Amino acid sequence: MWSGAAAVLLSVVQAVEPPVPPAATGEVLIELIAEDARGQPVKDLKAAELVVQQDGVGQAIGSFQYLPDKAWYELRYVPATGRVGAVAIGVNRRGVQLRGLDGPQVKPRWIAPLQPFEAELLAALDAPQAPEALPLDWAALRFETRDDTLHHASVAEIPLAGVSVKPAGSGAQAHLAFLLRVKRPDGRVVHQGSLDQPLEVGPVSAASASVRRFVWSSHVHLRTGPYVAELAVKDVNGGSVGVRRMPLDVAPVAGGLRLSSLTCLLGAEGAMAGREEDNPLRQPEAELVPMLRPRWIAGSGGAL
Repeated sequence: MWSGAAAVLLSVVQAVEPPVPPAATGEVLIELIAEDARGQPVKDLKAAELVVQQDGVGQAIGSFQYLPDKAWYELRYVPATGRVGAVAIGVNRRGVQLRGLDGPQVKPRWIAPLQPFEAELLAALDAPQAPEALPLDWAALRFETRDDTLHHASVAEIPLAGVSVKPAGSGAQAHLAFLLRVKRPDGRVVHQGSLDQPLEVGPVSAASASVRRFVWSSHVHLRTGPYVAELAVKDVNGGSVGVRRMPLDVAPVAGGLRLSSLTCLLGAEGAMAGREEDNPLRQPEAELVPMLRPRWIAGSGGAL
């Protein structure tokens, strides 16, 4: 018999959607709090006292531990399907109830296997002295509401003049790697997304390098509250890394489009077109490029 079972429908951003590659296995991470009937914390639960089901199928718990510095439990398991689904957790101890960190529902999060470039960028984010060698601009753009969340696009803009290029065919190639991490003030990660992207830039001159800029965006739906957003970008050809951090306060808003940080949009045949559907900067045949430091270039095909 289960007592204090918590049934959960997963509702997170696009980072949880891809299936696990055959060569590596990801896992589901669930952070939860256990309390007795008086609302007092229970700190001695064991994995053997829990029953975890995903889409109605029992799951083998990989690890379950109490984190004294954070005052919650961390549960991990590898789903048989290779992806997240609807999760139910039961506890076989009378009078004990489980809940999430922000309310009655727990929120599963997909943890994909780290690729080598992601491990390097995470190390840069966690370094005592954050590197700032790579020049870049960064902003968070606010868009539509969805249920109790607000859609944010994190946009990084890197000048071509600050990136190393190498010959490739008749032109040149740059190579950038990105990693965005969004955390609660207590250190809990709510989103992590990355991209490793070689870029064909064509013939490069001093004049073109002075005006051309790469733009990359990553998207996350955030509930009301304070966050810390962290971005690491690496110029793979040159080896330089840039890290930026900023506080991000999500306030309750009514529905409707939000462009609070957006200065200018130019239609472009972007080399960094986002593949995901949940991208307000994409149209069916083109992308909209936010210019964080807008300049009007004579003779360009853009429109204000």
